[in-house]
Amino acid sequence: MTNLLTEINVTLPGGVRELRFQTVRDVSRWVDSERPFWSSIDVKHIYHQLSRQWQQQASFFDGIVSILQEFERRIEQGQEGEARQFNDNLRSHINRLANGEVISSDHEFYPAIQDMVNRPGNPGDSLV
Repeated sequence: MTNLLTEINVTLPGGVRELRFQTVRDVSRWVDSERPFWSSIDVKHIYHQLSRQWQQQASFFDGIVSILQEFERRIEQGQEGEARQFNDNLRSHINRLANGEVISSDHEFYPAIQDMVNRPGNPGDSLV
């Protein structure tokens, strides 16, 4: 288990919950629980603006995975200075949750988004 060089704490909008990451495993577990919802839905057939926002959500979690991989590679290579930069990049990236740019399952709107995606009814009413 690889420790982050600097712990990451993010308070979600409304102060509902604080996310705390001390290790790469902490971040990976969280991403693994969040990512499937956003990446499993085909949104190409819906309103362009919503489709673009949905893709930004999926890309956010993909970005975390990419940054973590680079961080771990730098740690393994003994490049602590570069690893520290990736740790800082990760913190900045995850902080997008705090200002509401990105929605996680802890966000107050998440249940409504899930309902919209899974809504039964007329063809086209549901995103799945």
